[in-house]
Parts: sequence; C-alpha cells; structure tokens
Amino acid sequence: MRLFIAVDFPAGVKDYLARQEAVLRKFCHRYNFTRRDNFHLTVKFLGEVGVDSLPAVTNAMDRAVMGMKPFELVLSHWGCFHRGSRKLLWIGVKGNVPAFTGLFHRVEEQLAPLGFPRENRKLTAHITMAREAVLKEDWEKVAPVLAVEPKVIPVTSITLMESTRVSGVLTYIPLYEKKF
Repeated sequence: MRLFIAVDFPAGVKDYLARQEAVLRKFCHRYNFTRRDNFHLTVKFLGEVGVDSLPAVTNAMDRAVMGMKPFELVLSHWGCFHRGSRKLLWIGVKGNVPAFTGLFHRVEEQLAPLGFPRENRKLTAHITMAREAVLKEDWEKVAPVLAVEPKVIPVTSITLMESTRVSGVLTYIPLYEKKF
C-alpha cells in the first residue's frame, strides 16, 4: 500500500481550491491537475507500507499528536517548483505554520524508529494544484495574475491516506484519522 499522512480539508476549502484550478487551466498548455477530493496538505510521505505495519503506523500517529491543540492555517500564495520545462504548481499557507512544522517533526520522530527516513530538505507546506504543468508563459508572468483568498484551514486531526488507482483514476482513501 502506498501511504502518506495528511491534513484533510473541509468541503468548502476543497471547493475553493477546485475553482482556483479552473482559473489556472487557462494559463497551461498541459497539466495534471489534482482532483477536488484529493486536495490535502501532506505531513509525511511513507511510500510502500505492508498491511502488517498499519497498527505501528497508527500508534505512532496517536503518540505524535498527544497533547496537541487544534490550530489554523490560511491559504496564502501561489508557488512553483521548477522541474525543467515542467512545473509543480501549488498554493502555500500562512497562519500557525510553526504548529504545522511542530506536527511534522513530531510525526517524523515517532515514525523514524519504524524505519521511515526523516526528510533531509526544508519543509515547504503546500497544496499541490498541478503536476507536470507546461505553462503558456513564464511563471513570473503568471504568478502575479493569480490571487488567493485567505481561506481558513482548521487543523484538528491527521489522516493516514492510501494512494491508489480506482478505475484508472488516482484516488486518496482515508484509512485512519487521529483527532487532537
């Protein structure tokens, strides 16, 4: 099973992100957009995990959020990771980013003894909007045209998600949610 731990979003935030994607489409020649139901904020990518490891992973999630209080993030700006001529386009967050960073480190700390390697790059909290995007113009010209409403994302839990294909469509299936 291909798994990751994420902050899932309420329907209103997912609806807003889907509308933002529709605006973005007119600036792209080619793209692989995120489906509305798949919008999330990744806390930790786990990769391939055997079903027998699920109890250890969910126990680690329980320990990671012990004593945490809910917090809020806010949609803030567009960003781009450049991969040659193709781009990964995303929306960043502001708000209580230190709490999200703390959550990330707590999850990593609990998963490391289970053999999940720690990230060796700086955390950039973002929501992937499009992968493999080929823009009609340079990103530097497109970015200023795009606006982001400061929609609030309440962070009250983390969710273990399975990434799989259902009838050929990439689908994220929630397997376990731990509230805090």
